[in-house]
Amino acid sequence: MEKSGFEARLHSLLVDYLSSTNTRTMTPVKKHILQILIFLYGKENIGHFGGFSYSKNTEVADQQRKYILFAFLFMEALKKNTVTETDLTTHQRMWGQHLLSLVNNGMEKAAERYERILHDSEETIFNIKRFQRNLRKVRGTGTESQIKSDHVTPKAVTLFSFRKPRIHERITMALRNVFGSGEPEDFFMLKFQDGQ
Repeated sequence: MEKSGFEARLHSLLVDYLSSTNTRTMTPVKKHILQILIFLYGKENIGHFGGFSYSKNTEVADQQRKYILFAFLFMEALKKNTVTETDLTTHQRMWGQHLLSLVNNGMEKAAERYERILHDSEETIFNIKRFQRNLRKVRGTGTESQIKSDHVTPKAVTLFSFRKPRIHERITMALRNVFGSGEPEDFFMLKFQDGQ
């Protein structure tokens, strides 16, 4: 448990935070939250058994452990509403070091893809909301006894695909911003009534 203690606690904090927080109230931490999500649930860091796996390269693994530890402290501060500008800057710098470790480990494409996803704020919100929806689905299928038996909040999601929104998803997002929430099908359905 000692080896994966902070990783499990970070999973727990992140899941709790995302389960109870609206993306509108996440400013200015949305990008930082997505960075931690990408780190914990991106396929590059998921092992054969579906859990978080450190790199075999000792230098990269050391950088990953530092990121896990700081991300945990960052989430703790976020939970207590004590995040400072320095925390955000440090977190950003550590994310840069993590991407550099990916590049040095021959994963340049992954680093580029994550930076493209993080570059656009709409895509950041899109991926966080997708993750939240996925979390609700998985939590809905679990029984209360399963949840109570775990020492920490269930991880709920093992591997998650972070991506750019497709064209119909972009239109849905734009319409939601104008008309508010609702079922996606409703946005594409025009109802004409006779003026009788």
